[in-house]
Amino acid sequence: MVDRVYERNATQSAPQAPQTPSAGYPTDGNPAQGIPATIPGAYWYHMILESLVALVSKSGQQPDHTDLQQVVEAVSRLSARGVTTVTSADSPKSLTVAEAGLVLVDASAGDVTLNLPASAGNKGLGYTIARTDSSANAVTVTPDGTNPDTIEGAASLSLTVSRRLVLIADGVTDWTAPVLVATDAEAQAFDAGRLIDGAALLAAFKGGNQNLADSGYQRLPGGLIIQWGKAATDSQGFIAAFFPIAFPNAFLGAVLTEANADSATGGLWDTDTATVYGTNGNSTLTEIRGAGRRLDPTGPSKQAGMAVQYFAFGY
Repeated sequence: MVDRVYERNATQSAPQAPQTPSAGYPTDGNPAQGIPATIPGAYWYHMILESLVALVSKSGQQPDHTDLQQVVEAVSRLSARGVTTVTSADSPKSLTVAEAGLVLVDASAGDVTLNLPASAGNKGLGYTIARTDSSANAVTVTPDGTNPDTIEGAASLSLTVSRRLVLIADGVTDWTAPVLVATDAEAQAFDAGRLIDGAALLAAFKGGNQNLADSGYQRLPGGLIIQWGKAATDSQGFIAAFFPIAFPNAFLGAVLTEANADSATGGLWDTDTATVYGTNGNSTLTEIRGAGRRLDPTGPSKQAGMAVQYFAFGY
């Protein structure tokens, strides 16, 4: 629809803007009242046409006066309204300018590689790439290798399960991600400059930041570490047990409680007995130290093998 083609009398030079333009609204004129009709002039047609040519060209299309859908296609592309589905059967898939918009990736049957078009000449071109599967297969997004391009300065990006990636071409050699969601590893390392969505938040507390064993720990984003485990008293009633991991900076304290209180199964809390535990001041970054006493009507006593559960805090 929009290229510089007319029926006849076209020139090879663009018209100049009017020196003394008439600003306002057009009129049909009124000869009886001596009001002349509005004259658009060559520049008015030139202004309209060039605006449409720029729109079509920006969308990656070659202007063609026989194609009456180019402006609609250009608006669709530039507003990223397209929807493209990619599976492992399509991999490696080279995304085109026409496929700008939402890209749904199903890697359930195998790995998927997406290749982006060149950033140069496509400033503002955008893709929203989202995974629809929950498999362990890899989805890799790779920029054009001609220049070569990068994605946020990286040679490629991985798209993990439940993640969505928004990429915008800068028109030179890079694809920027206005909202770059952290990978599991970035979330677990609490890296700066990455968005933590629901999936990343869940991942941030797992991996090397969590061990849910009987003796385990949980690292929190602010640096606090909670550790837990079990120990037993020696013959003098003392407690010593190594933490699952060492506190990097400081041991703040701990709560100790009876781990075998049920009197019905031979526990230490009977009708007239109980236990009490406390920490010693000489606990270290790697070891909790404390003491326990059994309480009965005759008074407190030291006893070996009393089971204690602890929760320790530090950073």
